[in-house]
Amino acid sequence: FRRSRQRAYSTSAEADTCKSCHRKLAMIYPFVHGPLAAGKCLVCHDPHGSRWPSLTIGDAQSMCTSCHDQPGSLAHVEKARSRVCHLCHNPHASMNRKFLYDIVK
Repeated sequence: FRRSRQRAYSTSAEADTCKSCHRKLAMIYPFVHGPLAAGKCLVCHDPHGSRWPSLTIGDAQSMCTSCHDQPGSLAHVEKARSRVCHLCHNPHASMNRKFLYDIVK
């Protein structure tokens, strides 16, 4: 799901555009997902439209495992009851390591 086309703009411009509405995400959480922390929102989102929820570029499991493909991550996905990562893990930021929601700890 990684985008192959070259971007003619900087990641800071990308982040500034997203933060104009989604400002609080990176400000209040100590653990921030790598692409968000780097201002690379378009790694996961297509702001111009998508058939997936939250304007993502694909289904959640495929998106997560395209980067998190270590043996431990894949084994975890196979054992998970729902196999939908974002039901337990916040894909943007969290107060907890591994981006777990407070109710999952």
